[in-house]
Amino acid sequence: MNAVDWEWLWRDVLLSALRWGLGLAAGVIAALVIALAYQSSSPRLRNCIEHAVDFVRAIPILAVVPFVAWWLGPRETGKMLIVALAAGCIISRAT
Repeated sequence: MNAVDWEWLWRDVLLSALRWGLGLAAGVIAALVIALAYQSSSPRLRNCIEHAVDFVRAIPILAVVPFVAWWLGPRETGKMLIVALAAGCIISRAT
């Protein structure tokens, strides 16, 4: 039976939590910027923003994962982008 390396396990958990937190923060910031642009724009631009957000929301996040992995590789940036996209679309629509 293999022994569990607790130091590596906690390191991986902390890195995943940091990745999630940074991705969530990026999604919240992007959603707030979109919401502010939506509130202070003309009706024509408002309609374009609404359609763009609805289009991105309609894409399942699992469909974006292979594209991001291909585009950015296995780096942390891609993982945070996936979390930001998932959180940002929900928050911007709710705002």
